[in-house]
Amino acid sequence: MHRVIKVNKKSFKVFLDNKEVECFYKGQNLWNNHKIFVGDFVEIVQKDDKYILEKIHERKNFLYRPNVANVDRAVIVTSLENSAKDTFILNKYISFIELNNIKPVLLFTKKDVKNDIFFNIANNYKKLNYATFFISNNQIDKEYDLFKKEISNGLNVFTGLTGAGKSTTLNNILNNQIQKTQEVSEYTKRGKNTTTSSEIFLYKDGFIIDTPGFSSFEIKDFTKLDIARSYGFLKDNFNKCKFKDCLHTPETPSCFIIEFVNNNEHVKIMYEDYLKLIQEVKY
Repeated sequence: MHRVIKVNKKSFKVFLDNKEVECFYKGQNLWNNHKIFVGDFVEIVQKDDKYILEKIHERKNFLYRPNVANVDRAVIVTSLENSAKDTFILNKYISFIELNNIKPVLLFTKKDVKNDIFFNIANNYKKLNYATFFISNNQIDKEYDLFKKEISNGLNVFTGLTGAGKSTTLNNILNNQIQKTQEVSEYTKRGKNTTTSSEIFLYKDGFIIDTPGFSSFEIKDFTKLDIARSYGFLKDNFNKCKFKDCLHTPETPSCFIIEFVNNNEHVKIMYEDYLKLIQEVKY
């Protein structure tokens, strides 16, 4: 079984024996009925001097814009310079990521110039058992090493708000491969200084994909009830509510989540953002 690392119009590439190998489809019908994306696991067979697609394995998850399958972790890069009001976007995408059966990894940057109020809020995610790391790209310390160990295998997607330090972080981890990619993009007039498409990089025993940022993610194809079971503390406790279709709103009677939130200070901001989020969902 091999992971797809690049997709072209008439072929795709996988890593085989530590090198990129180009593979081809069995026929046009197979291509039309089973489109391949970066991250897919496939079986290939060698016929003469070519590698041919034999099978596409079932996906455990799929992200669109950028299209990538079988993501193990989504690293959300957020600056500690943010103010307390900036939690909504972070919490929105934690919800989206968990709904897609992906492990969120929260990477808070700029701890050397942090906003203390936001830093205290960010600490609450550790209490909720999220993989949470605080780093400064000006200093590679033990915390930075722990973060790199966290993403040392599997398929890791990086995303983050503009100015959060995502590209700087990736350049540190990947020895400036991101900067080299952007310089090529600028030269060929495909983009300038910002990430405009997905790039996949080999990293230790896994892969890293750089994405354009939060704008690439949208909450769609989910119901309010899906959102009500998205965050870990919601998913773990939803069956404790009196009603199976409970949306955990303040006016709901016998809601365990309301009681849970009232007794746990560290989830209150996340819960408040959850209430805003379900208002964005149409149905």
